Amino acid sequence: MSNGVGRNDVGGQRGLHTYSDEAASFGEPEASGEITRRDTEFASEYGLADIVDVVPSSSVDDLLIADMRSLTGSRHFSIRERGENAEKEALKDLTKTGSCQWMRYNVRMALDPLTSLLICPRNDVESREIVKLAEGFGVPTVVSEQAHGAKLDLEPNLIDRIRTANPIAHDIVVVEMPSMASEDRLRELGFDVHVVDHHRYESLDRMKSESSLEQFRALFAFDDIALTMAGFDPVLVKGVGLIDRGFVWELAKEGVPEADRKRMIAYYREETAKLGTKRKEEEAEAKKVWKKRRMDGDVIIVESNKKDLSIRDAISFLVAEEFPAPPVTVVYQPNRVIYVQETDTALALHQTFGGFTFGQNRCWGRAIKDGALPSLEEVLAAHRLAIVTR
Repeated sequence: MSNGVGRNDVGGQRGLHTYSDEAASFGEPEASGEITRRDTEFASEYGLADIVDVVPSSSVDDLLIADMRSLTGSRHFSIRERGENAEKEALKDLTKTGSCQWMRYNVRMALDPLTSLLICPRNDVESREIVKLAEGFGVPTVVSEQAHGAKLDLEPNLIDRIRTANPIAHDIVVVEMPSMASEDRLRELGFDVHVVDHHRYESLDRMKSESSLEQFRALFAFDDIALTMAGFDPVLVKGVGLIDRGFVWELAKEGVPEADRKRMIAYYREETAKLGTKRKEEEAEAKKVWKKRRMDGDVIIVESNKKDLSIRDAISFLVAEEFPAPPVTVVYQPNRVIYVQETDTALALHQTFGGFTFGQNRCWGRAIKDGALPSLEEVLAAHRLAIVTR
């Protein structure tokens, strides 16, 4: 009996099932232990325009299923071996015949795009990359237009948009839009809700060691081979996840080769430039106030009175250009936000002033929209106290 892993039928049980089970329902033969997928009804139901031959294996792990709707050449595709050789052979065969969209299904895969839906803002580089991957792999998506600080309960007409985007959705993936009440409401409606986040909020801890992009990839098993097959550059995608996890210093920490590091940083900055019409102004303001920075002991302090510009990430890149190791940096915009970055005192600052943490609990911030900001002096005093009392 073949142990190939297939995509579920919509009305059937969610999860993985075998080709042999499907073959029985379609009356397909087993010839010397091999099942050949030639049934046009199956092909139509599962979106496969071409024939897929599956060589049986003792394990469902590492078998590939190809969605060949966009193949332009060969009408035949086989998985001849298991493991890496199968993946390499699949890549070789498919790239020779034209572009295709495909999915790798294995026992580690949690979600099926067919019955899933993504809810995600598009307000920074990481969220933009997540939406791109969703589009590339056919994951139906509700894109939020909310800025940083997005919340699910502020999303208009959410249920209608979910049903429109994917009427058969069962699994809903919510990226960095915390709202316990709205998440519970979706569960009451019968959805499985998967929260993707890596921040600690005012009264909600969703800190994780993986970035949101890394978590999203893991949920769908979008590995490097899958990315390549779908037309993405795995190095650049990985770079976005690492930079969002621990900024550019994370690249060296993970042992990324220098050439790849340069590509990752260049891509991240290119994508950052696409975030809004004020990006040039933000870069210019960051450079101006960076030149005027001052020191308080070993803490770098950067101040700007521009309340309509977000300069934190631009400042971070300027810091990285000058320092081989991350120094403690305060970015203070008294009419907008305050950040303390790359510090062991981030959790203590969160306990004292509220706000949020990010960067694996090594960065803290508070926005004025959440209430009056503490003064720069209060934050520095709390930072020093946390150092001597930890």
